[in-house]
Amino acid sequence: QLTPALNYLHAPHEAKAVKFLMLNANTQDTREMIASEAANFEIKMPILKDEGQKVSEPLGVTRTAEAFVIQPKTWKILYHGPISDRLTYGRAKAKADNAYVADAIDAILAGKAVPASHAMTDGCLIDYPNRVKAG
Repeated sequence: QLTPALNYLHAPHEAKAVKFLMLNANTQDTREMIASEAANFEIKMPILKDEGQKVSEPLGVTRTAEAFVIQPKTWKILYHGPISDRLTYGRAKAKADNAYVADAIDAILAGKAVPASHAMTDGCLIDYPNRVKAG
């Protein structure tokens, strides 16, 4: 369950003019399903439905739990990876040892380089049915 981690990120950084958006690139999810899930999990940030996967595919999104920190003026990806290391397949820690996205945002706000993350994002693979199959 990622909602606590998302709300933990959202609350303190929103006051620093950092904007958060969630992106749903799953072709099978309807707007109604997304709205229902947002209400059930008390998600506080906007969720954009990526119709036609026109945002997620060019960004290189491959899994449902990936996080991106993007410079909005240039669309440069400053961080791409997991939110933290709290959740992995089959286990959840009480507290993350590494808060990758929070560390990236804090570094950017302080004018420092973004710490590199070599962690793999756990999450379901996103299907891109319109992608041309290499062959």
